[in-house]
Amino acid sequence: MATIADKLVYMNETKLDYHREAIIDMGSPVPMDTPHRKYADKIRAIPQEGDGGITPGDGEWVRPSDRPTAPTLNEEEIYMLFGVQSTGPNDYAITLTASGGYTVDWGDGTVEDIASAIKCEHMYDYSTLAVTPNDIGIKWVWIKFTPTLATSYFTVINHKVRHSLRPASSSNSLIVPQVYEIYLNAPNVTTWAWTSATYERFYALEIFDWQGTNKLSTCSYWFYYCKSLRKVRMDASSPGSTATVKILTNFMNNNTAFNSTLDNIIFPEICTASSFLQNASAFNKPTPNFIVSGSTSSLMNAWTAFNSTINFDFSAMSASSSNFTNLTAFTGELVINCLALTATSLTLSQIYAMTGLRLLNMPSTLATISLTYTALGATELAILFEDLYDRTGLSSGAITITGSAGAAQLTTEQQEIATNKNWVITGV
Repeated sequence: MATIADKLVYMNETKLDYHREAIIDMGSPVPMDTPHRKYADKIRAIPQEGDGGITPGDGEWVRPSDRPTAPTLNEEEIYMLFGVQSTGPNDYAITLTASGGYTVDWGDGTVEDIASAIKCEHMYDYSTLAVTPNDIGIKWVWIKFTPTLATSYFTVINHKVRHSLRPASSSNSLIVPQVYEIYLNAPNVTTWAWTSATYERFYALEIFDWQGTNKLSTCSYWFYYCKSLRKVRMDASSPGSTATVKILTNFMNNNTAFNSTLDNIIFPEICTASSFLQNASAFNKPTPNFIVSGSTSSLMNAWTAFNSTINFDFSAMSASSSNFTNLTAFTGELVINCLALTATSLTLSQIYAMTGLRLLNMPSTLATISLTYTALGATELAILFEDLYDRTGLSSGAITITGSAGAAQLTTEQQEIATNKNWVITGV
């Protein structure tokens, strides 16, 4: 049986874990070894309310002054800023592919040549690392990767690995590499296997800066659970790629601190985007203007601060499961081009302040629409009824508008816009 002292220690550690997680969720990074006396400074750094949502410095990231100078990149170089902590864990692992192998400089005097497509890994020793710590005890080191042969280049970057000291049964939430910044120039990379639900989570990552072109065709799980991420830059699209559709599934999912412009990312014309920026609760910037393709789900889900311009083109989207959900701050008009929609039902929920909704090019297969507790007035609802597919001679359609601001004020003539097209209205 645990002693009272053991229980007190456990309670204190649990309290610190809860506090740290809460501060991170509010947008202020907290390294794992931050002493409790420094939590007040972290709380003061939490982004403040304003302009319809959390806008920390208008969302733009400012590099902390206590860090070593950011690198000036040459082609085929990758740099990662790693924060070595007194309490750890201070391990890191990654696999790179380059013909002739690659060289890694771990920043602590260790330099290794690694065969292509073979994992490299390292464990830092805080006590022997000859680096002056910052005011909360972090010792910064740059990890540098280059192809071993001058004529070679990187083609694959794979984060889906673990240090050999971590068994497969390790809790995924504990595998948190202390990588704070990533900079690279690698124009021939075709695959970057980012983390996912079963691998490392880069909670500490604040900036990702890809300089130059790339040949990527998929960005699935990029920046998954990067809760401290504040800035992403990819200067150019992928002219060498033959892919016409890029996959953005879970791109920047659960990035609760992110509120920077996406103008620094050149997205392809057409993307599948399930869970794109899902739960990005601080995001309040204009969306990219790519065409949303295929069976995309959970798009624009839980953007609770969002009240900006929607530039997505939904004309190639075939499904709509859990899209447009929990946009509680959005006060504008949502326009959905249903041209390719194959779903038989469409549900929009928790968009309480929305003042306009258009469903253009509605197909005959879409027969059920649920739209509850919105700010839509009678005029706006009547405009929506004009968009409904004429189901005369077909089975009746059903549209629910329960709780909408103008539902009770709809005139008989306005309701007949829908009912004369064989739609049943619920909630008037």
